Amino acid sequence: MLEQLSNPITFYAFYSASKVGKTGLTVSADIRRGSTSLASGSAATEIGGGLYSVTLSGTNTGTEGLYTCIFKTSDSTVDQRDLPALWAVGVAGLEYLDAAISSRAASGGTVTIASPVAQSGNATVRQGKDYASAISTALIWTLTNPPSPTPSSVLFTCRALNLSKACSYSSPTITLELTAAETAALAAGIYPFEIEATISGLKHPGLVAGTITVERDL
Repeated sequence: MLEQLSNPITFYAFYSASKVGKTGLTVSADIRRGSTSLASGSAATEIGGGLYSVTLSGTNTGTEGLYTCIFKTSDSTVDQRDLPALWAVGVAGLEYLDAAISSRAASGGTVTIASPVAQSGNATVRQGKDYASAISTALIWTLTNPPSPTPSSVLFTCRALNLSKACSYSSPTITLELTAAETAALAAGIYPFEIEATISGLKHPGLVAGTITVERDL
């Protein structure tokens, strides 16, 4: 998975026994950037259904590189005791995920975000839940430098989730609504997204970009 510098990253591992998710394990994690050890024997958190996670804080991700995590358990019943996970942090091009960077500001402007979206521009949803204006949970982005003329259409796209959905737009606010059925079909994880616009028949290079975190419904 991909992330910018100085943001927290969460590694995930799925343990199975006889090809079925294994719960109740004691799992530790060793995290490295290249060959540099950043954490050793960190306790992983059980999410459910055989899925475990560990988070590396943003204070440890200020250097570009490949961040690896080896999940380990001593349980002899699992199909594989050691499982790897990988993040690419700050590699070439990832800087454009931040709509506040000057090169993006020229085309889309910086953004301020209304709850439940993080101030960074990143969004979080939970599987099987509705994100709708009617219950004040719609995802809302407010542009500080809205495009002109007004877009004829605004589209949220996350290719990793195969999710593409039209947003409503009332300058300077972008609103995305997702149904419970739509979020239930999303795989848990963190994925890059972009919000693009069509203006006078032309494709705008992007109003907002960031990551969307899909949380498992417990």
